[in-house]
Amino acid sequence: MTRIRKLFFLVLAMALAAFALPSMGASQTKHFRLDTAVDGANVTVTLTNDNPSGSSAQISSAKVSVLSVTGLTIFSVVADPDSVAAFGGTGLKTADTSFSINGLSPNLKPGDAYVVKVTVTGCGDGNQWSALVYTGSSFTGGTYVDDHFGLEQTNIACGTADCSGVTSFTVTQPGGSIELVSGKYTQEGDVCVANLSNYFITNTIAQNDILNFRVLDTSLAFRYSIFNTPQVNWSPSSQVAWACDPTGHPECWVPAQPCELQGNPTLQEKYLPWPYAKLVADNGTKITVDPAGFTAVNPVPPVPFRIFIESELLLVTQVVSATNTWKVQRCLWGTCTSVTTHQGGSVLNVMSTVLPQLPLTLPAGTSPLYVGGTPAQACYVGLTNQLIQSFDLWSHP
Repeated sequence: MTRIRKLFFLVLAMALAAFALPSMGASQTKHFRLDTAVDGANVTVTLTNDNPSGSSAQISSAKVSVLSVTGLTIFSVVADPDSVAAFGGTGLKTADTSFSINGLSPNLKPGDAYVVKVTVTGCGDGNQWSALVYTGSSFTGGTYVDDHFGLEQTNIACGTADCSGVTSFTVTQPGGSIELVSGKYTQEGDVCVANLSNYFITNTIAQNDILNFRVLDTSLAFRYSIFNTPQVNWSPSSQVAWACDPTGHPECWVPAQPCELQGNPTLQEKYLPWPYAKLVADNGTKITVDPAGFTAVNPVPPVPFRIFIESELLLVTQVVSATNTWKVQRCLWGTCTSVTTHQGGSVLNVMSTVLPQLPLTLPAGTSPLYVGGTPAQACYVGLTNQLIQSFDLWSHP
């Protein structure tokens, strides 16, 4: 019995040792953190030794790179003066999409950070930054794990726009060149304050057949065309999305609708919202307008035609030119549930619109954020390469 008991305790001790040794002998995984912050075309890259105080982890050199689907490249690299004063070292551009940090002395110990200012060329969303860090100088020794990977993405604006006037832009990316025209008026007829707002284009048609356009000020109206990719035309088989991001969420797509071009405007704003007239009086089924200031640019088209007054869509069924009185049908396409009198006195603009109606029945599985029969917020012009939108837009030829 004594021998059996001794044998039992020996086996138990060996088993406990087997469980204990890995935890006693294994070294803790050492790591780092990479952070990015954007200011125009400048990206501040911060490399941090985020190991706990008392850890032996040290960083002596690093390689940093950016992966961009829109062709973003690094123009210049400058180490922050405060970082150089504390740790020495240099930041050096090594390729169009990478730079290095080397010669740190002293090394980055837990809690230390090294900052580099990077100027980039190009624009678009979702630029992924990553790094390899080394314990030794000149990219030697062991490497650490990025415990922040996936979060170091930057969105670089392609430019700024406002709606104080009509402005044209051109943005070139690997997928083609995009020409844009920003409008002076919103669909509701407001003239925006001349406040610059960043806009972003991410052309990944070659990768996933998606073109994304967004602007920080959603009151801006835009027309854009892809003029360097003639193989891309918009048609009834195309899809658009504005209510939610369709990336990984196919329910966010809705069928693209053709723009309903009305009248014969003479300027480049022809596909953008533009006033037909000022509203003089709202008398329910009739409105009185003053078209004098707009006729040369946006002549009143033959009836019937649709107009926006603020957020209400109306159908003009009769025009009496002698009195500038228009007979109208109210609250079209679910834009209102009951008629509200709009302020007269030539304060409000009576707006043209090319926005079509969403199908009454949307495809099964479409996001409930879209309501069939309401105005679409984007449309394509015929079988051309031109799109028009009044909100942020994803498009799928």
